[in-house]
Amino acid sequence: MKYLRNHKGMTLIEIIITLFIASIILVMSSSILLSSMGFFDQHAISDYDKSTLDSAFSQVSDQLEYASVITISATPLSDKSYENWSYYRIKNGRLYYRATADSDERDLYTDAFYHKRQMMMQVQMKDKDKLYLYMGLKEDDRIVYDRQNTLSLSVVTVRIENNESEGITAPDKKVHTDVYVYFQRQHEEESGNIPEDGVPGTVADEKYCLENNQDAYKGDFKIPADYDKGDFVTYNGVLYRAQKNINANNPAFTPDVMNTGWKRIDENWNQSSEYQKGDIIIFGADVHGNHVYYQSLTNHNVAWQPDMTIGHSWVKLDPSEVPKEHACRVTWD
Repeated sequence: MKYLRNHKGMTLIEIIITLFIASIILVMSSSILLSSMGFFDQHAISDYDKSTLDSAFSQVSDQLEYASVITISATPLSDKSYENWSYYRIKNGRLYYRATADSDERDLYTDAFYHKRQMMMQVQMKDKDKLYLYMGLKEDDRIVYDRQNTLSLSVVTVRIENNESEGITAPDKKVHTDVYVYFQRQHEEESGNIPEDGVPGTVADEKYCLENNQDAYKGDFKIPADYDKGDFVTYNGVLYRAQKNINANNPAFTPDVMNTGWKRIDENWNQSSEYQKGDIIIFGADVHGNHVYYQSLTNHNVAWQPDMTIGHSWVKLDPSEVPKEHACRVTWD
């Protein structure tokens, strides 16, 4: 009987070639993996930049849009007539705010918020009741994300028509960078009348819950104080509503600070606000300039940007799904 011995092992050349091909595949796979990781990491950073500036831009534009008077100045104003004025300004690439002359100027955000970026702000008086606002985030000298809008100041317009004001005051009509933007707002809630502003169907409508619950309005936010879930307060001229029982005893935990249990009663998304399931807000505009609406899918929805692909805390709504009339849609506990 004969045995066929035709089985050969791999030669040294074949082993070297195999290892060479395997190493090429490994290098290519690693390169693709690292590139993918870099792409997703960069995408996450871009999302964070957008969230950061959108939040700051909303904070400033919301306050200025309903201002009753505005003054732009390159230097701080020491005149006593400005003692009760608030202001925003950029210092060392950070956004600062002062409520009145009796309060300290404070940095609105933490180091983590800026994510090693520098913020800049530009303003321009376009007309006596129109203000151009630009804000950008910089990495070195490169703008990584920016936003701009021309604000039509309806309250200023009314005051001009009634000869109560000359409107916006500025050195000239040039674009001014990182200046003091002084402003005053009319405290709408103090008048006893519910203002007819805000987009119907959004969180802004919660102010209409005060029509039959006047006792829920507790006036200006104070420390120390205890607030019940559902209570309304005014802080820096803005209306907020408690989303839980709150023992306010820390001066740093004001309603505009994240995770303090407050919701800003405004149609626009606010990063520090705590939204509840069903809340509808506006986040940006489409190519035609129309509002883009989102609805919260969860309770205690804080910080998640509505259009982020992670988190899944919001769903985009068709405008036809948004109620058209002002009304309180809150179930009082």
